[in-house]
Amino acid sequence: MRRRTFLGLIAAGSVSAMANTQKYESDVIWLRDDQVSSFVHVQKKIELVKRYVGYGNFNILSFDGMLRVAARYSKIGKFTPQELSLIEEIFYADPSEHGFYGKRTMPTLTTNIAKKDVMKIPRTGHYLPKGHSDNSYERIISDIGKSLVLTSGVRGIPK
Repeated sequence: MRRRTFLGLIAAGSVSAMANTQKYESDVIWLRDDQVSSFVHVQKKIELVKRYVGYGNFNILSFDGMLRVAARYSKIGKFTPQELSLIEEIFYADPSEHGFYGKRTMPTLTTNIAKKDVMKIPRTGHYLPKGHSDNSYERIISDIGKSLVLTSGVRGIPK
């Protein structure tokens, strides 16, 4: 499956629906039968963490930070060993199998984004790395105007 297809399915909620019905098509998503339950629970917990910390904060939340939030709130719940194993398997798999090409931007699951290294773009919920990226963004805004919409920026592991 290709990255855009997968991300589109997640946005539409189709992945959890497929996992719940256990319908798998070779061009949609690959899960072993023993992974389905963990996948559905991981997806739900990540969504609950995002709702709790807020969209903007979720973009730069560390993996360890996500685990702490989940464990702290009973409505979310601590990630189980099976769920953590699935997350690690997906993260450390060859990214090209999921349609991602080029260098991995986060070398380890526990890589953190330091707030001092990013700047929040007002009214977007997104962050950009300080330096070249935010300078380019400011230059584009001055050329195009404030109607420009930033749709992606820095993404932490949970995002």
